[in-house]
Formats: sequence, structure tokens, C-alpha cells
Amino acid sequence: MKTVSQQAVLTLHRIRRGLVKVRATLINRLRGLLCEFGIIIGKGRYAAPKAIPQILEGVDKGLP
Repeated sequence: MKTVSQQAVLTLHRIRRGLVKVRATLINRLRGLLCEFGIIIGKGRYAAPKAIPQILEGVDKGLP
């Protein structure tokens, strides 16, 4: 039997795992869609936030 505090900690871990999975899915989806327009973003969770400001500057240069 788990204590209430152990169950609470496990719940937090499950929520975090789910959020990490959603974050990875969104970043990969963004990479795939931008790749169709010839914009390549490196793999990993740190590459996307660094590239987004540059991408937004180029919106009026050919991105719909």
C-alpha cells in the first residue's frame, strides 16, 4: 500500500511525463511543418526556442 504522499508524488511524475511527451510532439510537428517550407530546425528541445525569433522575422519573406 502506498501512502497518500507517495501517491501524490507519483501523480506529479505522471503529469510531468505527459507534458514532456506533448512538448516533444509539438516541437517535432513544428519542425516537420517548417521543413516543408525549407526551414530546418535542429533536433532537441533547445533548438526550437532559439530558432523561433528568427523564423518570425522571416514571416514577411515568404512564409504564409
